[in-house]
Amino acid sequence: MKRFWVKLQRQGVIAKWATGFFVALALLLLVTFLDYGISWDENLQNMYGRWILKYFKSGFEDDLFLAIPSINGYGGLFDFLIAFFNQAVPSKYRIEFRHFFTVMTGFVAILGVYFTGRTLAGKVGGLLAAITLTAIPTFYGHIFMNPKDIPFACGYIWSLYFFILLLRALPKPSKKLLWRAGLACGFAMGVRIGGLLLIAYLGLCFLLLLPVLNRRKQEVSFAINFKDLFFLGCKIVLIAYVVMIIFWPFALQNPILNPFKALFQAGNFNRESIEMFEGKWLNSWDAKFPRHYLTKYFLVNLPEFVLIFIVPASLFFVVKCISLWRREKFSQSLGYFVVFFSLFFPLVYIHITGSPVYNGNRHFTFILPSLACLVGVFLSRILVWSRKKGTVAFATVTVCLGIYGAFHIWQLAKIHPYQYIYYNSFAGGLKAAEKNYELDYFATSNAELVRNFLRYTKKNPQLYPQNKIYKVAFCSDPLTLTHYLPKNYLLITSKKQAASADFLFTSPRHHTKQAKCFPEIQGKIVARVQRQGVVLSYVMALTPTKTN
Repeated sequence: MKRFWVKLQRQGVIAKWATGFFVALALLLLVTFLDYGISWDENLQNMYGRWILKYFKSGFEDDLFLAIPSINGYGGLFDFLIAFFNQAVPSKYRIEFRHFFTVMTGFVAILGVYFTGRTLAGKVGGLLAAITLTAIPTFYGHIFMNPKDIPFACGYIWSLYFFILLLRALPKPSKKLLWRAGLACGFAMGVRIGGLLLIAYLGLCFLLLLPVLNRRKQEVSFAINFKDLFFLGCKIVLIAYVVMIIFWPFALQNPILNPFKALFQAGNFNRESIEMFEGKWLNSWDAKFPRHYLTKYFLVNLPEFVLIFIVPASLFFVVKCISLWRREKFSQSLGYFVVFFSLFFPLVYIHITGSPVYNGNRHFTFILPSLACLVGVFLSRILVWSRKKGTVAFATVTVCLGIYGAFHIWQLAKIHPYQYIYYNSFAGGLKAAEKNYELDYFATSNAELVRNFLRYTKKNPQLYPQNKIYKVAFCSDPLTLTHYLPKNYLLITSKKQAASADFLFTSPRHHTKQAKCFPEIQGKIVARVQRQGVVLSYVMALTPTKTN
């Protein structure tokens, strides 16, 4: 078995497997990205990108972006890029192009995990880390339609990767590496101001190096003084800060004060969010969600194998970090440290401070690449250990992982294209989650719902003539529905006018007294979307429809 493993390494078979994996993944994303509906975040993000574009085209005079103060707390880099490139795309395909752009950003994030894992534990570690991230449904599902959290996660993991390379290149990292670290960090900060955490991580690593400055060690000369280290950090911060504010009009108005206003706003932001959690209805305006809210969502959303390995993987990273430091391999030690710290610090901080969170764990999608690196690197160590034990041990481990992988893929295929609502078997799966947690909170099932509804009306042309004007009651973001409905369907969002509607598009979760989505309106369900016996959304016919 040892000879077999060495042969794989020498012939570059693992590198070929990694290439094959990414080619297959890219094809899968390209073939399926049109299956995913629009999230209720996208309409506002679309407008924000167009407003930023107008701001620059008007010579910094058109300040329409100020119309919605809450959106100014987010950097506009990603939305601006989409708005800029969308100018060359026909208007009817711009939403699809936005999804394609987001999908490719998610793909680049998975690449970042591969390179990070490879730096820490070789090609096997990198490949397993990339596979792990792809297998996390809350990440995979969001890469098709989440315009904020996926780009931020991409910038986050690439920043960590370049930080690790930077630490290994001390005391004289190349200018190219400095620029890459600064640009990646700036991209993350240009999407969400929380990217300032990355600067804190790098600063902490530099502080940990202070006791060993100006000393020669085994792996590299640390003949660098505090002043040089300080200015090195300043260069990266300057590059990142400039990239952050360039496409952020709110920050451009006051580059010093406004970004920190946005940071304060992010830490204290609260919006009305009425959600089902642990079988109870919670309203964020009445009281904060419980402190264990975020932790619980990770426990029920993460795949089983990640939950099983997260504790031993964490212990492995701690032991590895300490062992490398004691052997005076400081930069390698900090590589493990920065991945570990970037995963757990945000979780601990939120738990201690009780900062507002909602929509499950989607706002913390950015830590999933670090989690994938943690688990992927640990899995590679298990494979190394098992092959040392012999053929039987190695075969047992690989067969077990293969069987679970096939089962997991089957589970995700059954809920396609709603992987982001996945609940693991420890939580009882989707059926148990129906009565306890949020499901399609992004309203992405509206795309499929419209298709099912139109199929129903075509089968019943006498009841629903195609040339008639219909009124549709709806209480989520309009674009999630109007992008797919024919023009003879008029949307009604007013409670006063909803009673005159012909149809109600809603979901079991929202069509309740607690969620306040026209609960008084009742009718016959004529179309629905469901997975594994759980209804995600449906259409009610409210009044008899006469023919012309």
